[in-house]
Amino acid sequence: MKKNPLFWTTLAAVLCLILAVGASLLFNEGRWVYPMDLSDYRFRLADLPMLLAVPAAAVSAIALICQTVCAVRQKQKNARHTRKLNPWLGLLGFFGLLGFLGLWTYRLNGDLTPFCFFVFFGFFGFFFEGKMSDTLMDERFQENSRRAQLDAFKAGFVLLWLVILVVGHGPLFGSMEYTAIALVSVVSFVLGLVLFLSEYLLYRYDHGGAAEE
Repeated sequence: MKKNPLFWTTLAAVLCLILAVGASLLFNEGRWVYPMDLSDYRFRLADLPMLLAVPAAAVSAIALICQTVCAVRQKQKNARHTRKLNPWLGLLGFFGLLGFLGLWTYRLNGDLTPFCFFVFFGFFGFFFEGKMSDTLMDERFQENSRRAQLDAFKAGFVLLWLVILVVGHGPLFGSMEYTAIALVSVVSFVLGLVLFLSEYLLYRYDHGGAAEE
């Protein structure tokens, strides 16, 4: 098994950070561990381990995360088949109905957060993605994927433009609160719609093309 040097570097930096925290708690009054007032801060030589360990651990962790993300993206880019997914995951889209809870929470305490759940309607797209599990991503499939994403983004852009056009004429029903509710709800719904359309249109274009052939 090939060892990742960056992983061991990050692990060493984290261990050094743990040791530095322990040394600060035992021998340096917990400086740079507990909250400090930096307005009257004066450097001590005993502060050096914490001042070096914290940035080293943070930089190493960020570098490791970036490397991992790049590796995953490269693996996905080189993949020849779509991921295997159960179509029943599309049922998660019903969580979008939780968005209507916002009508209750807004009256209760003015909370608009539940309206963001409308984005979960996009999870209905998992059904169509599952129908295409383990599909060979040939040139035709990739072209259909780009076409589906473009059409989905176009539909989302048009809807957002219409919403902005309506809101631009003034507050809905003369109330900024109703305007905020409408914006949060519609933007969340549009994001979910784009996610759904990306998978639905890909399924339609791919299977439509296959039927024509």
